[in-house]
Amino acid sequence: MDKRRKRSALKVYQSEFVWRYETKATRPLIRGREILWIETHCAFNNEEEARKQIKEDMEIAYEIIENVFGIPFLFFKRPAWDKFAGAEETYAADTLMKDNKALQILTTHFLGTKFAEAFDIKFMGENGYCYVNQTTCGIGMQRILASLISWYSDEKGLFLPLPLAPIQVVIIPIYKKENKDAVINYCREVKDILKQHYRTFIDEDDKETPGFKFNKWELKGVPIRVEIGDYEVKNRKITYVLRKGKRKTIDLSNIEEIETSYKALFDDLKKANKKMLEEKINYANSLSELEKAIKNGFVRVPFCSIENDGYECYKIIKENFHAEVRGKRIDVQEKPKEENCIVCNKKANEIVYIAKQY
Repeated sequence: MDKRRKRSALKVYQSEFVWRYETKATRPLIRGREILWIETHCAFNNEEEARKQIKEDMEIAYEIIENVFGIPFLFFKRPAWDKFAGAEETYAADTLMKDNKALQILTTHFLGTKFAEAFDIKFMGENGYCYVNQTTCGIGMQRILASLISWYSDEKGLFLPLPLAPIQVVIIPIYKKENKDAVINYCREVKDILKQHYRTFIDEDDKETPGFKFNKWELKGVPIRVEIGDYEVKNRKITYVLRKGKRKTIDLSNIEEIETSYKALFDDLKKANKKMLEEKINYANSLSELEKAIKNGFVRVPFCSIENDGYECYKIIKENFHAEVRGKRIDVQEKPKEENCIVCNKKANEIVYIAKQY
């Protein structure tokens, strides 16, 4: 039995559209007027179970956003001045865009009993009524799509991971007038096989050349293209091309090779992007070093505190560099080694990450 089901908890989920009531400039997907609002709200009978939910939120983020979507990111514990209003702690997933600015794509918050006390939310425990411990998690789906475009697009257009692509396989018939029927019929036979595993479409538009169609579907980010001409028909073969991959011809009976090839290619792309993200983490031990490094991505710095007593140092960074203290990275243990805060020069208690943001 799943251990999560043994918990005494209430878990609810909501998804709806809301509209920004403000005059700030918007950006497509990154900051739109219309927002796809997706969030969870959970209530538990103790703090331990609530914190388990926070950990589970993070594990799900890694599994879906990093492993399935292929977007590299870092998880931070946000500073006290950047927490969700009323939360005890806020944790956020940040990725980098092509211009090296940080983009927050998910947050999860430990609310403790603050909201329960304010709204009198209780449960019946062994010793009477007690306040619940709450968590909430918000998923920035539009921002996830924006970061996907940033990490995977190229001069040819989009790249969509297989699970996200509306059309996963596009079949392009290549024919002359005399063999058109044979090619189209074979394309439909191949589609019948492929559609058992993929969302498949045959582009039968007579007004466009095969070369135009190749470029069109690469621009749209379709992960797999199948090309079928006279050679493939006569030899019971297919030629497939992976987006960002090479062209290969195989027997129709070996069609499962497409999935194996795609997985290998996507794994390589994910590893390369994760390595690139780590390479965009710089280090600064002074404000002058920070000024030089901030344009290249995240900057690790020694800092006095991410609690409220570090707020004055943060304001100086904000005013001088138009950058934000993203917080402490949670997947690595980092402590200053006889270093001082880059702002106030007092003993540093934290290693924090700073970046410009959207």
